[in-house]
Amino acid sequence: MIEGFHTIWAYVSDMNQAAAFYEGLGMEKGYASEWWTEFALPTGKFALHKGEPQPGGWVLGLVCRDLDRLESRVRDLGGEVRGRHETPNGVVLEFRDLDGNTVQAISPS
Repeated sequence: MIEGFHTIWAYVSDMNQAAAFYEGLGMEKGYASEWWTEFALPTGKFALHKGEPQPGGWVLGLVCRDLDRLESRVRDLGGEVRGRHETPNGVVLEFRDLDGNTVQAISPS
C-alpha cells in the first residue's frame, strides 16, 4: 500500500528566515516560493511550508496510489483521517497516527 518516502517538512512562520537557517547549515535550496521551499538530500526531500507550526513539528510525506484503501486501513487501525486535498503534484490524504503525529500520503498525478 505505502510505496515509499516522499518528503518530510515542517510548517514555519517566516519562510525567508527559516530557509536562510537551513541554507546556513549547508543545505542547497531547490524549488522555492512564498509557501514552499525544498532542499534536496541524497536520501529524499526536506521542505518548509509556510503556516502555523504544528505540534510535533515535522510532517511525514509518503507515496500511495490507492488512497481509498489507505484511508480505510488508517480508520481500521484507529488512526484519525483529517481529509484530502489537491496539490499541483497529486491528491493528498492527511491523517494522524495513534500518537497524533501528522502523516500525508500523496497519490501522484
